[in-house]
Amino acid sequence: MYHQKTTTSRTSRISMSWSLSESKRKTVQMRTPCSNSRTTRKTIEIKDGTITAGFPFKNNAEKLKNNFNIAIRRPQALLKTLQKDGDKLMLYSETLQAYIKEGVIEECEEQPSGITSFYLPHRHLKCIDKEHTRVTKRTILSRINGFCFDPLGLLTPLIVPAKVLLQDVHKQKLGWDEMLPEEEQRRRMGIENDIVGFTISIPRKVLDKASNAKHDLSIFVDSSKRAYTCGLYITTISGDGSRVTQRFVGKSKIAPLKKEQTIPKLELLAILLGISVAETTILKTEVEFEKINLF
Repeated sequence: MYHQKTTTSRTSRISMSWSLSESKRKTVQMRTPCSNSRTTRKTIEIKDGTITAGFPFKNNAEKLKNNFNIAIRRPQALLKTLQKDGDKLMLYSETLQAYIKEGVIEECEEQPSGITSFYLPHRHLKCIDKEHTRVTKRTILSRINGFCFDPLGLLTPLIVPAKVLLQDVHKQKLGWDEMLPEEEQRRRMGIENDIVGFTISIPRKVLDKASNAKHDLSIFVDSSKRAYTCGLYITTISGDGSRVTQRFVGKSKIAPLKKEQTIPKLELLAILLGISVAETTILKTEVEFEKINLF
């Protein structure tokens, strides 16, 4: 819940800030714009302006009956209808087979009775951004900030080119709402094309903290004229001698603008960055590594 505080400046302008606070419940009736019926929504209204809304779940709701048989009869009825027209049945079958091949649908195992479960489709939604007709420095900054939250450094190949582009735009001292030159617009288009549809598989488990497992930490660093980066990999050696290596974390930085840096100095900065990330990893994971390698 949020508590709204009001402060008045000398110019009598009102500014709002939010903080947490306790509240008292009050029921408010609101009319939905798409219906003439009144809808009662339980809301928490605070005397100092704090408003808290509860989850939209009905109290004392009845438990729905098992409708498995109804769900089975629906595709059976559809099949009987399609069997009257062989072409439609063939087209319907080909469409379903294509969906299965592409991973849009998949077979869902029937759950035993008495067990509550939820089946969620594994294919997530993708947001394809519409094309911007006017590309400015403000647009570039907004779009970079929209996808640059990458605490594990897994999106470094996408983020570094975007940050380099923003740095180049700053060098040209363009206004925030001034159109970008054609070259920068082409670079921006290439970066966005790489982002759209980009997928990456992240293992749910990286560390095996079994008593008989051993771990090695490998630190890879590299640099160029424009950026330097590091990547940490953890190798787990289990009791039977099998080895599994997984990427754990990465980090990247753009070379500073104020003074042109030499490649040897950027290489040293990359080493410093890798050691710093490794120290944090060792501290946070509380794992004793058998070997720590720097490349």
